[in-house]
Amino acid sequence: MKKLFGIVKDVIEMEDDQVVRDNRCEGRVNVEIARFEKVAGAMFRRLEKSVEILEAIEASVDAKIAHFERLLQNADAVTYSDNGQNRRYEVLALTGKGLGIEEISNILGIQHGEIELILNLNR
Repeated sequence: MKKLFGIVKDVIEMEDDQVVRDNRCEGRVNVEIARFEKVAGAMFRRLEKSVEILEAIEASVDAKIAHFERLLQNADAVTYSDNGQNRRYEVLALTGKGLGIEEISNILGIQHGEIELILNLNR
């Protein structure tokens, strides 16, 4: 009988040891899951920030495309005179359409100072 109780005691101790090992493994797994969740969270935050940056870049590019399309439309509307003899008319026509000195300079290929002079003489 003592022998039987000894065997039962050994079996119970082995089961207790197994439970302790299982708990340790479960604890390690929980720690690894927590680490994984932390890393995944950081990665998602970085991805979200990257998406925000890309959306801002896209909006900037869209604005520039719209600006260039407007410049092209205005450039198409300009009637160029022989050898640039009628720059005054061209500058005044573009100013009348709401373009600024920088835009007019880009369209006509003339210096800012010349545009300012034409505008000042027209006053």
